[in-house]
Amino acid sequence: MQSEVIHSEHALNSPVFTIRTEASGIGINPKQFWEQLRYFYRSAKLPKGYKSQKLQSVFKSILSTEKIAQEKKSPQLLFNILDEQIAAYQAEINDQFKQKSNALITSLQELLVVDGKEQPIGEVYDFASDVIAFDKLSGLIPQTEGKLLTKSRSKRLISVLDRLKKGLKYLDGTMATVMIDSVIEQESKVLSHCEVITTQEDLLSGVGENVRKEMDQFIDLIKAFRVAALEVDNLYKEEVHDEYFEHFSWYQLTKAERKLFHPFVVVTKHEYLTQKLEVFSELLSTNWPINFVVLNRQVTSPTDEKVSWEDAAHRYRQELSMFAIAHRNVYTFQTAISNDHIVANGVRSCLHSTGPSLAHFLQDSDGKSISGVSTICRYFPTINYNPVITTDIEHRLNLEGNEQPTKAWSEFELALDEGIGDPTRIQLPFTYADYKALFPSKVSELLIIPPEFFRDPHLVPLHEYLQLEASQLMGKVPYILLADKEGGLYKAAVPNVWVVSCQERLDFWQLLQEIGGVENRPEDSENTPTESKQQADVLSDLKQKHEQEIEKVREEATKKATEQLIGILLKDIG
Repeated sequence: MQSEVIHSEHALNSPVFTIRTEASGIGINPKQFWEQLRYFYRSAKLPKGYKSQKLQSVFKSILSTEKIAQEKKSPQLLFNILDEQIAAYQAEINDQFKQKSNALITSLQELLVVDGKEQPIGEVYDFASDVIAFDKLSGLIPQTEGKLLTKSRSKRLISVLDRLKKGLKYLDGTMATVMIDSVIEQESKVLSHCEVITTQEDLLSGVGENVRKEMDQFIDLIKAFRVAALEVDNLYKEEVHDEYFEHFSWYQLTKAERKLFHPFVVVTKHEYLTQKLEVFSELLSTNWPINFVVLNRQVTSPTDEKVSWEDAAHRYRQELSMFAIAHRNVYTFQTAISNDHIVANGVRSCLHSTGPSLAHFLQDSDGKSISGVSTICRYFPTINYNPVITTDIEHRLNLEGNEQPTKAWSEFELALDEGIGDPTRIQLPFTYADYKALFPSKVSELLIIPPEFFRDPHLVPLHEYLQLEASQLMGKVPYILLADKEGGLYKAAVPNVWVVSCQERLDFWQLLQEIGGVENRPEDSENTPTESKQQADVLSDLKQKHEQEIEKVREEATKKATEQLIGILLKDIG
């Protein structure tokens, strides 16, 4: 039979494909084929002499260029966004500090006199040290209501002003502190609003000491503001406040005060952090304002050559986002680096959190943005967890930014041209296996089904295979759809290791749906009841056609066998 392949075209924004039906010419009988297929399914080993074909996932044509772009993304993109967000956040902090400082300095000016005369401290109260004549502080004789202040109060006010001076210099300095591994130092050179600390040694070992130093300076400044405010209102009571401020710490700051802390960012790689989970957990548990930015370049689940697929079936992938969420106090954001706006919003939210945060990003190592569709196939879902927005866990976890979040898998329309009438349109789920097939190196791991076996009823679409009970799996092999450049459609058998990884990704996604209160309704769809019925009728008609063809083949085989048997009997009689 001649090939029915036609060129791909777009109708109603959906590419049209044609099923390959010409014989493969490999000369293999059904028994041999199924022996090879079942062995491949169990072992993931292709038959000897198998020749791979240049095919690609059917979704490469189905997904729009907006969702699966091939233009290169600069490895420095994330650092550009991080630098911009730090600069914007710092400007906001400085504005708030100016307001707080100006109000206090103006009030203090009314209390203080120099050499018995009131002296203006400055017309504009800013962060610059020359605004306040700090060199004259030693000559100040504080007075209030015409009475000399006590020696202890005078000493306290001078000390507070001295601390304000140091604090203002601190605020007028670098915008933030960024600790980074030397491995990714080159990419971080675009950071211009930060003091970058690069370490050749164990990165996390120095985080605690450095953030503690920054926090101590900040706490000292806030303490000075607090004392100054009490003194201005004549509310400072030595017998109460001396001891209180002696033990003043980060945990006694208000939320508004903690928001004024300079960002402290730690940038590292996923591979490193997953090897340091104990130290990572200790830092998160302190509830200190450490912003972890983690780069992940594992665009597919890594395989362990030492582990058999039987053992792999019982393993679960380590989820850094869930590890952070389990601490309950960590603002957690995760997404692929494909949409600059989503990435920027996530970074901004993490910087604005008053406790620890994790920003986990997936990016292709070669700079391509194909990993952007990793959120669509549930491999790397977009996650936004805000621990303080509410006490309701369902509202803390936000899954916005994910395609069709109420469904198990995102679904897209595929059109089949059977050579008769208009193309048949079906909804095809985009599974993790389909995502892997976007990578040429992964396509070579699949076994293409010869066209003569295309309609075998034991071949089951992967998304349906994952829903079957164990008792229903006997004798069945899952497949996904691939296509050639001309729009010819192929079925590719999926090995068990792929099935296991798909099931694991689906399990993780369903867990997120449950925690986030997103109801998974497989029957729910954007289609109207009429459209859903029409789609069901189309699938039913296709199934009926296939069954009729199979029955026809069986009848012909039975007829031929009967004729041969009659011929043998007549020969014996003769």
